[in-house]
Amino acid sequence: MNKSSIITLEAKEHYNMVSDSWRHIFGDDFHVGYFQSNDQDLISGTKLLIDKLSEMGNLNESSNVLDIGCGIGEPAFHLHEKYKSKITGITISERGEELANKACAEKGLSNMVHFKVADILHNNFPDNTFDTIWIMEVSHLIKDKKKLFSEAYRILKNNGEILLCDFMGNFKHNYLEGFKYYKNLFSYIKDMNTLNRTFGKAHLCTVNEKIEMMTKIGFVHFEQSDVSANVCPTMYHWRNNVSNNLESISKLLKDDQIKDFLDSCNILERLFSDKILGYRFIKAVKTNILVNPNL
Repeated sequence: MNKSSIITLEAKEHYNMVSDSWRHIFGDDFHVGYFQSNDQDLISGTKLLIDKLSEMGNLNESSNVLDIGCGIGEPAFHLHEKYKSKITGITISERGEELANKACAEKGLSNMVHFKVADILHNNFPDNTFDTIWIMEVSHLIKDKKKLFSEAYRILKNNGEILLCDFMGNFKHNYLEGFKYYKNLFSYIKDMNTLNRTFGKAHLCTVNEKIEMMTKIGFVHFEQSDVSANVCPTMYHWRNNVSNNLESISKLLKDDQIKDFLDSCNILERLFSDKILGYRFIKAVKTNILVNPNL
């Protein structure tokens, strides 16, 4: 078994384990929310995050969309409801796929939305298949981002778009800022281990590093937005949901796992406050120019 397969297996086991318990904390959207006011609830926040990212794109009823890291399907359902697009969701979690397809059948959407277990780094999609590739809060979990973006480029149609949102490192591409970032990050090593246990092992990079990789592969027409301030209130809502649903969560997670989750909410807030971590949207477009993905 190669290293890539081991990493995939670890992530698969993690998300199989948390898929049921997280519904009591996140709801059916396994991602942060976008908040514009103090009285906004988590469900409206997570839906608004989907809306804000999708508004950067060109989705419509003729779009063929790939949702990479689809969770239990809720973002795909919301996108289909809004744009009537055909959507394929992939996940490495068998439990996530099971819950997503069950909900899909219950909603009567199986002819337009479907989910399967697949690894984007080792997929069998033909070249030039999708109009839009949707990568919501999963790229930080993928170590080989070069292959992620190369595969996205390969299976996108010409002039297709990639829409991505995720946690990213928050320093500029120069030595002094980088040194400052790593100096601060060193004091968070223990906390980062807690985050990895809670959410899966992260492989963070900056927005500049992502855009540089994607540019070399051939993506153009970048748009990006820093929405860190809008997503940070998510952690407050997650903590409240743990408190409000503790009895149900305790049947699915051990006490130390619940403690790790609550600690992780506090850690994320500190990382955002210290400007070590941020959250960004990125849009890019595939060109007609033939490029070498091995650059």
